[in-house]
Amino acid sequence: ETVVTAYGISREESEMQAKPEEYVAPEPVGGKSNFDKYIRENLHWPDTLYSGQKPIVVISFSVQTDGSIDSIKIIRTPGKLFSDEAIRLLRTGPSWQPAVDNGQIIEDQVRLRIVFK
Repeated sequence: ETVVTAYGISREESEMQAKPEEYVAPEPVGGKSNFDKYIRENLHWPDTLYSGQKPIVVISFSVQTDGSIDSIKIIRTPGKLFSDEAIRLLRTGPSWQPAVDNGQIIEDQVRLRIVFK
């Protein structure tokens, strides 16, 4: 009878290995699927010139250790009206949970794509 206790790592080696760093990215309270639902239900088309297309706004922001949003930057946009709508959605939407790195709450950047469809 053969019993396998480990695959290729001796006990000494496994005890010497450091635990991998635990990182949890910032996310909206309620989870990503609820945030996506909020976007779909509250998105207002600012311009009809793009009907039939799917304009995309890429936005970057910082989630502070208290969950507040700061340093909003537009990375890509089809126009100012779309940027303003993306910022409005972000500010009026669900609050955010800050990132956690090795058990420490940290400030972190988020990059978000909002597709107007």
